[in-house]
Amino acid sequence: MRDQLMAAFPQDVQLFYMDFPLEQIHPFAREAAVLGRCIFAQNNASFWAYHDWIFGHQGEITVDNVEDKVLEYARTDQNLDVARLIACAVTPEPRADVDRSMAIGHELRINATPTIYINGRRMVGAIPLDQLKMVVEEELAYAKSQKKDADCCSVQLALPGMAK
Repeated sequence: MRDQLMAAFPQDVQLFYMDFPLEQIHPFAREAAVLGRCIFAQNNASFWAYHDWIFGHQGEITVDNVEDKVLEYARTDQNLDVARLIACAVTPEPRADVDRSMAIGHELRINATPTIYINGRRMVGAIPLDQLKMVVEEELAYAKSQKKDADCCSVQLALPGMAK
């Protein structure tokens, strides 16, 4: 999705990624998300490579070995400083970032991953690229037909802890 959909609509689509670790299914997921935040802080491209790697290796990862596995992975990435990753992992900031992301997910009543929103249209599960493209095309056509001024179409979400 992030590569092909973005390439198909480079001027019209923005991707916002948020962590929502499902610890009931993957007990290591929250720690993996925290480590992902630390990787992102060093290098955006490394984060996406890590994202794909952790997804592909989730069957091998447990609560007991998640840190070791991620550090083993990080040592293979030329763009990552492993010492910086270790130092980041014990700071409160990445945990707070994951907590904020999860709070927003709870506010939106997300209960499955992936869950995506296209102009407020909720889509749950692995949606085939052709269907995603169709939804984006429909949304773009609708926006063009309704656009009367440049600031016509914005959506704001009430974030957890903010007045509604």
